[in-house]
Amino acid sequence: MFAEENGLHGDPRIKAISDAIRVVPHFPKPGIMFQDITTLLLDQKAFRYTVDIFVDRYRDKKISVVAGIVLFFFFVYFISFFFLLSCSDCV
Repeated sequence: MFAEENGLHGDPRIKAISDAIRVVPHFPKPGIMFQDITTLLLDQKAFRYTVDIFVDRYRDKKISVVAGIVLFFFFVYFISFFFLLSCSDCV
């Protein structure tokens, strides 16, 4: 639906992005098809396509600020956690 609405129907980038997203059936409960984007984040080419399409979509919208506080703190926590795991002198 997104591809058709945005003139991307048939764009090979959409297929690459879709193929890079892992589907976990029946999670967290029966009938739910969880879309796990972790695999997309690990696929450099598909992730780049995602960013390119996102930028193209909003390029002419005159957006001056983007807020992502919750995501920022998640990544800070995530990075800190792995830093502590890999730093034997820190603990």
